[in-house]
Amino acid sequence: MEDLSRENLIRSRIQAIGEDVFPEDAVAWKVNAMLHHGVFSLVEAEAIPATVGYPKFLFVLHAGEPGQAAFCAAYCWSGEHWSLLCSENGAPDGWRQIPVNA
Repeated sequence: MEDLSRENLIRSRIQAIGEDVFPEDAVAWKVNAMLHHGVFSLVEAEAIPATVGYPKFLFVLHAGEPGQAAFCAAYCWSGEHWSLLCSENGAPDGWRQIPVNA
């Protein structure tokens, strides 16, 4: 999948992804940045208003099939580094090897 079409897909789905990961929080999700590593994408996002508990999040998404942006994991920003917050059981292998604090 081309990076531009993948980015458009992720931007169109970020609200649903945020709601799936944090269903109890009624917030809007905003994409700040994206970085692609093969079939994986790191998506820095923030909740507006910032009531989810951290200033920003890093979602790891898998784009193995056209039109797919499947959730693998979420990291939270502690102010100094990214910390793993949660991950999806059965997520495709490989996402843990992506350097998030490089």
